[in-house]
Amino acid sequence: MKRKLSGWLACAAAAAGICAAVVGYERSYADWSLVRMICDGCFVAGVLLLGLGALVWVANFGGFTALGYGWYLLVRKLSFSRTKFEGRMSYLEYVQQHGQKTKSPVCMLVTGFACIAAASVFLYLCQR
Repeated sequence: MKRKLSGWLACAAAAAGICAAVVGYERSYADWSLVRMICDGCFVAGVLLLGLGALVWVANFGGFTALGYGWYLLVRKLSFSRTKFEGRMSYLEYVQQHGQKTKSPVCMLVTGFACIAAASVFLYLCQR
């Protein structure tokens, strides 16, 4: 339970930090209303968290496993050891070893959707 809560708190803190950074940047360069700046900050935080959550989700299903195996082979090929390709893993062994490390992107996706929903509310308030 603590681990799940810490993930949600980390996502919320990241969203708040990104939103505050965008608001601070816009405050120094533009004299828009505060509601518009918060809308921009929430939208940027939401898009970043949704994008990162989507990348983690694709990675959980093995979307980047072949790319990781290619990098593994390249590093093995360019290493200075004598046993460059003799002790390497096959693709199946690589997938079995690296396939067990999955992280749930649910907190990033939900926090990203919440930030975009908050941005749409602030946009509605800004347009009134």
